[in-house]
Amino acid sequence: MEWKKVFRSPWMAGFIGILAGGSWLLLGLLFGMSVANTLFAFMIIMALSAMFFRMMIGWLALIGLIVIVFSALIGRRIKGKRYAVHHQWFTAFIIGVTLTQSASFLLFDSTVYLGAVMTVPFVLGVILLSAVIAHSLAHDELSKPDRSKITLSEAPLLISLFSVLVLSLILILPNLSAVAGLEPKPPPRPESGYGSGIMPYEVKSFSREVSYSHEISEWWFGAESTRNWKVHIFLPMNYDSQDTGLAIFLHGFGGTNVENYVDTMNSLAGQGLVAIFPEYASKVDYSSVADDFEMIHFQGGTNDPAHLPRYTMALEGIDAALQFIETDSEIISTLGNTSIDRSHLWIGGHSMGVGTTFYVVSKALQRGWGDESLVINLEAPWIHAEDSELRGNMSLLPDHALINVVEYEGDTTVAKCLGRWHHERLSTRDNSTVLADEQVRFIVVQNDYHGFPPLVASHFQQISFVRDTLANIAYYPRIEAQSDYISSMATSDPAGAKTARNAFMESNGEAVVTGTWSDGTPVNPLLYISEPLLAEGVDWKACSS
Repeated sequence: MEWKKVFRSPWMAGFIGILAGGSWLLLGLLFGMSVANTLFAFMIIMALSAMFFRMMIGWLALIGLIVIVFSALIGRRIKGKRYAVHHQWFTAFIIGVTLTQSASFLLFDSTVYLGAVMTVPFVLGVILLSAVIAHSLAHDELSKPDRSKITLSEAPLLISLFSVLVLSLILILPNLSAVAGLEPKPPPRPESGYGSGIMPYEVKSFSREVSYSHEISEWWFGAESTRNWKVHIFLPMNYDSQDTGLAIFLHGFGGTNVENYVDTMNSLAGQGLVAIFPEYASKVDYSSVADDFEMIHFQGGTNDPAHLPRYTMALEGIDAALQFIETDSEIISTLGNTSIDRSHLWIGGHSMGVGTTFYVVSKALQRGWGDESLVINLEAPWIHAEDSELRGNMSLLPDHALINVVEYEGDTTVAKCLGRWHHERLSTRDNSTVLADEQVRFIVVQNDYHGFPPLVASHFQQISFVRDTLANIAYYPRIEAQSDYISSMATSDPAGAKTARNAFMESNGEAVVTGTWSDGTPVNPLLYISEPLLAEGVDWKACSS
């Protein structure tokens, strides 16, 4: 029948492969995920695949060569055989699937990866090249040794196969030396000290469900409405002091699951702090907002109604966690005779959590928290609230506050102007009295493409399951030194506190020195900018409308 002939055509196989390659998007929608969440999940899967393939560096190039040669031999041997048509259908299908995956990768690479992912395009290119060679060599007409010209009917096939061949080389060649292990390697993770993963204390975590008021829950949207909301508490084990400080971490948009930041929480608690991670809503229901509402952006803030349920939920979660610490028998048993001294406070956030931090730290200061020692750490900042009740009052910042505001050069998720206005609020204490420059550092983490893996300062350095070399250089050592500082202050260890402070606040400190590539080339250092509002090349339009 005619439809069977159409179905058996390699063109149809390629089309089916293209659809199959993009089925991840359809599956995500069928499981109730939004397009944005599905794209994000696929992006993370691709990044994890890249990290897996990194373990095969050196061997990966050899395996690729073997696969290409083997595919060519199979194509030659199968030519003219009865089942060659099935081989052509299969290879066309593989080409279709891989074309979709390659297009997805190129989309993410231009907007998110920025050249950091090199193993995945190499693997995709090898698959494409193998399939197109095997398909061509098994094709009777295309592989005739005595052919002298191309017929009009063959032109579309030859053009399409040549295009796939070119694409495969574009994916393979720029990454060949990297996957062959010929590029300089970045500095290794420290063997001891900050960023090494060796902590003064082992950490035990607890998760407890929290109930929220109707004023908060009425804003929940979709999956947020049925979620069992929790707070997560990380405790240092066998803590040898009567008092310990408090750490609060506020997650980014969509980063509600603590697994996204478990390395951060272990770093904070492992240095001797009780660390709290409150889950709070990312998506909210805007149905109660007036139709004529106009979103206004102003100097790093907005009047987004979503700030209200997010911020108040985060604060209620923190309070619930503190209540659990005082009443939960398992937590009490783990802490032993240690009590939390809230006058020693570390508080920080990532992306959306930065805006939340302004509100929460203001409430904390009103309660007297952090009045002995205070560290604020803001990573890849997103917007804060402009509403007077939610904006936070930075004039409350004590004279001893130590602050890092950290921008990432390769961040394509948030506008660069936001963190610069946040720095202005903190350094001027909301235009009241100015904190000294050495207390409020605006830091830019730079990209460095000198070797493999390249160090790309993306928006996602804080996410645990894509933890990369640059995070081990520019993020974890800093927050561990910050936590050590608060812990030392809580235990009345001024010498330890001074050492920890210098490690993360001074440009030559132990926690901020970037090291060298394996060939001796220095890694691009962290930039310390004293007046970020005066910097050139920043798009300021995103911070005003």
